[in-house]
Amino acid sequence: MSSIQAERGVMHVVRATDEIAVLCLEGEFDMANASRIVDEGECIFGDGKHLIVDLSGATFIDSSVVGALFQVAMRATDRQRVAVMQFGTVAIVERVIELMQVDQVLARAKTRSEAIHTVEQLERRSSRGAR
Repeated sequence: MSSIQAERGVMHVVRATDEIAVLCLEGEFDMANASRIVDEGECIFGDGKHLIVDLSGATFIDSSVVGALFQVAMRATDRQRVAVMQFGTVAIVERVIELMQVDQVLARAKTRSEAIHTVEQLERRSSRGAR
């Protein structure tokens, strides 16, 4: 879909399925580029898609990125969309997410296929609840 060069990090948006887009974060993310995460999430939700935020390639995040992830979660709910975080092996990023309890508002997955499955499950659950 698109690639966005941020200060020290790079974001790529790729298609996972017809209904799910993935925002891949690679490198360092902090207050200099955190707002781009929210902006890209909003564009994806505006296109009627669900979102996976892939943090597998992120090597550093700070509290402003945590705030951006909370905003993405709120906007997903407002737009009746699902957002899920995907982690790889960068333990420090996952530890920040745990300490700041982002995983209380955004589901998490270890792999892309697990993330897609989680989005689909949560979407089905929310669709049933809307009836």
